[in-house]
Amino acid sequence: MRKTSRCLVSIALALAMTWFLFAGATGQSAADGGTITYTEDADSVTLLTDNMSVAVSKLFPAAAVKAANATDDSAYGFVFSSILGYNESAGDGLVLDEVPYHASMEHATWTFEDPVIVDNGDGTSTAQTSMYSSVSMNKRIAFSDGNPDPGTPGIVIIENWATVTVNFVLSSSDFSSTFDGAIDEGLYPVNGSTELKFDITIDINVPIDADHLALDVGLMMMDFGNFTPTSMDEHYVFEGFQSDEVSVSDPAVNETTVDDELIMHTFQHRSEFKQLFAFLETDETSFFSWAPQSLVTTTEADDVLEDLVTYYRTDGESLRVYISSPVTPETTQIMHDPSLGMFPGAGNGAVVELPDGSIFGSSVMSTAAGILIGLAVAGGTGIAIAVKRASADDQSDLVVLEKNRFYRGK
Repeated sequence: MRKTSRCLVSIALALAMTWFLFAGATGQSAADGGTITYTEDADSVTLLTDNMSVAVSKLFPAAAVKAANATDDSAYGFVFSSILGYNESAGDGLVLDEVPYHASMEHATWTFEDPVIVDNGDGTSTAQTSMYSSVSMNKRIAFSDGNPDPGTPGIVIIENWATVTVNFVLSSSDFSSTFDGAIDEGLYPVNGSTELKFDITIDINVPIDADHLALDVGLMMMDFGNFTPTSMDEHYVFEGFQSDEVSVSDPAVNETTVDDELIMHTFQHRSEFKQLFAFLETDETSFFSWAPQSLVTTTEADDVLEDLVTYYRTDGESLRVYISSPVTPETTQIMHDPSLGMFPGAGNGAVVELPDGSIFGSSVMSTAAGILIGLAVAGGTGIAIAVKRASADDQSDLVVLEKNRFYRGK
């Protein structure tokens, strides 16, 4: 997104947008109205809303999304690959070559729960499915004089280190009605049937000698349902909405120095609820977002919000995002709050206001025209805008819990 390419619109018009939900015609595979349906095979489940199709892997934590009326299998997805344990206090941040602890999610054995679809009684529905695994943690042993037992791996395997649960939630509802009185110019879109939420919960059984645990999440365009990088000839980049810049990352580039050392960037969290990477083709079409805090339980306290540290780099196939939470020997549970979704405004005539306050619509119309046409045209893809924000003079203590989402302050 280029802010200079967008027209300014009045706050009054932006507020008016929040109270409209557009119902539209959908693709043949989509559900009707507020209904969510699903199909499944041996390896995946496909959830269908009126606006979006979602494929969820049964074998490892991964999902892909595409518009319901998409004419091909090009999709936007993630793979939750591993959990890394390291010491942020060492001063160098996350250095992948030196990470002492590694727990693979792709090689774990997962139990997948069938989707449950609940009728909300207001013409909308919510689908939830989850998967969980008891995962082992590999601890790399550092030898000062080389491996004393050549031919054997220099690792210690910590069996049953933690139980990891990934809970997927998809709703055909907008959430704006639950935030009456909280709306201001800092809008954040929760697009109902175009946002897949996936809470990641780590229940720790065995403490390790690390002060941070990082989720390793790979973002990429995929062929829908196969959860591997796209085979199509598509060029795209990621835009990262940070406090000091909008960064651009090309997943086709393996970021290394001339000495083949891995390049790692620190993501500068914004003050808004959700941090954001956008998939950028000709339009911003999809997004990955996460809360800047984790919800941590220890033997001494329940549900403490801890600030995260986030790193990122590209590896030639994907954008790797490392979302890192503090951990102590007393930590028993860590909960993260990411989501993956579609921007309904991409090519559809609808408009979304992003968390940084900028607004965009279809690439073939101005922003102001996009809002007016999106409101007026019958059959346009629907959106809903919601706000999760504390008052301007109290940004510290408010925690909002809604649909398994948690936010603190602004």
